[in-house]
Amino acid sequence: MKITRLELRNIIREVIQDIDEDALFPTRTFLGLEPERDIPGQTPPPVCKKCAVHHDTGGCKHHGDEGGRNLGYGSVKSDDREGRMTKGHLYKISKYSQSLHDLLQDNDDLPEWVQSKIARAADKMEAVYGYLDYKLSKMK
Repeated sequence: MKITRLELRNIIREVIQDIDEDALFPTRTFLGLEPERDIPGQTPPPVCKKCAVHHDTGGCKHHGDEGGRNLGYGSVKSDDREGRMTKGHLYKISKYSQSLHDLLQDNDDLPEWVQSKIARAADKMEAVYGYLDYKLSKMK
């Protein structure tokens, strides 16, 4: 049985909506869940509150607002919206983490590989948090 791309998207959208009823976060802020935002760049950029103009990326350059912070190592901020992509990943991580937390009981016996992967993920998240927390505290 062959289905079209639109039919597949509709099936996926239905499944995601069923999952979202139990989700940790009720609002959806990343691409793929809202029909008008399935394709990146399909919706116009937001209107600047300062000058009422649609800016392509990076915020309002008329007012010296580059639209985001440079949290990387270099001195030049990219306009790739890495924050938006990362927020989407963090949303998924939190959703899966909360679901796994709710599934497990304190006395469950888990395979070593499961424990290892979760421990490594926690360690990596802690490292990222430490880096960004330090970087943001220096910016204040």
